[in-house]
Amino acid sequence: MKLEIRGADQLARTLAQIGAGTAKEAAAALYAEAGLLATESIRRTPLDTGALRGSIKTLRPEVHPDNILVKIVAGGPAAPYALIVHEKMGSVNWQEPGTGPKYLENPVNEAAANWTERLARRIDLNRARRG
Repeated sequence: MKLEIRGADQLARTLAQIGAGTAKEAAAALYAEAGLLATESIRRTPLDTGALRGSIKTLRPEVHPDNILVKIVAGGPAAPYALIVHEKMGSVNWQEPGTGPKYLENPVNEAAANWTERLARRIDLNRARRG
């Protein structure tokens, strides 16, 4: 990234522009990574009727002054038993290889080791600068 700054006023404007654009870029990066985690979660979700797998969604980012929140959700009216299956609290058939409890939690925990590196690769500071 090449950043040319001339004078204090330009510096202040550029930093303000990068700050605002960086939040937007970070939100997009988080949303993309969460989408990958949701896809992996769907793959690991036990399959009976398909309703539980179909209920897994990545919600759009919520950008707040001090944080950015992206949620992966499961269940709702289509699959109100999502928590029971996730925590293996009921009689669930785990016969399909690769599926099982903690279908949301495990992919997130596994991705945590290189989460910041993956996000950093997705954030385009040139695009952030343009806002």
